[in-house]
Amino acid sequence: MRPLEQRYAQALFELTQEEAQFRSDTEFLTGDSSLWKVLCSPCVSTAEKHALLERLLRDKTTPLLLNFYRLLCDRERIFLLPRILTCYHALCLDAEQAAEATLRCARPLAEADREQLSQALCRLHGKNRVELLTRLDPSLIGGFVIQLGDMTYDKSVRGMLRGLQRSLKER
Repeated sequence: MRPLEQRYAQALFELTQEEAQFRSDTEFLTGDSSLWKVLCSPCVSTAEKHALLERLLRDKTTPLLLNFYRLLCDRERIFLLPRILTCYHALCLDAEQAAEATLRCARPLAEADREQLSQALCRLHGKNRVELLTRLDPSLIGGFVIQLGDMTYDKSVRGMLRGLQRSLKER
């Protein structure tokens, strides 16, 4: 059986593909730690949580998403919201024949280089689009490491040095 957040994400995805609004709402609700604590607290009544959501989001979100947040409060599962968003994003990417990859590099890459990497990954994996999430990792010394699904492409100086070390040990 799939985890609970995946089931909620799938249900929401079947009703609406308003990822930008869902992301905006989730960032708003989780961005303020005191607000997030109140929404997640079992000491605060469901009616108070509903009133708070209504007051904060009535004019900022769709009725369907507002009802979704109320449902999560009713079932005391609002704490799953960030993980539901992650699963929902994955569903949206799958629907678009797109993927998300993590790019670790020693220094920031130029936009043209990022675009070339993205296009190469699209061709290799048969995707329409690949989103690159960049993380700086000075320990790589130079080059980059890309993680896309269960594939890892290590073109870093550190990776090459490790490979050289292994080949020297084998001799």
